[in-house]
Amino acid sequence: TGDIVTHSTQKKWDIVSQQLQLLCYPTILVPGNHDMGDRKLYQKLNGISDSTFIKNNDVFLILDNTKNGWNLTKKQQKLLKLSLKKLNTKSRLFIFGHNVLWQDVYPCAKSNSLAGQGPENLFWKEIVPILKKLPNKVYWFAGDVGASSQSNNVSLINIKNISLITSGMGNYIHDNYLQVKVMACLLYTSPSPRDGLLS
Repeated sequence: TGDIVTHSTQKKWDIVSQQLQLLCYPTILVPGNHDMGDRKLYQKLNGISDSTFIKNNDVFLILDNTKNGWNLTKKQQKLLKLSLKKLNTKSRLFIFGHNVLWQDVYPCAKSNSLAGQGPENLFWKEIVPILKKLPNKVYWFAGDVGASSQSNNVSLINIKNISLITSGMGNYIHDNYLQVKVMACLLYTSPSPRDGLLS
């Protein structure tokens, strides 16, 4: 979830590429402000930074929230709406971005840096009300924590159907990563007495 490299250079990205090849599963990068120090290089090496896809009924949304003062651009708003249209009754929505858009309200989720943050945070006004209306569970991950003694390493905040989660690395102070297990949602309905199944 961002700040994959300290400086966006070809040499740094080559090292990342070599390290990722050692993993036995595919990876998806979510850009941070350090990664976007050279936006053209990032896009050349890693492709577009905003995307959405479905896996096992769940909808995933990858956002580059290092631009536009941390607020969603018009294209990103359209991508969010597209993601919401993909949801069905069994779906969960997983959103990944770098910046901790809720850190102004929850100090326990204080980020490493406010670099690039605009004067107004539209997260609470434009995004949260839309997500709260969903019948689906929403999990939003941010990665800009853990690199300083002032920032926490991991946090979880639950607001109605929304879970806001932080995790991150940097400077070897509170480095961490999360391993998340996504389990199938099983619905169980108790048989009624009239079905003759209960004594």
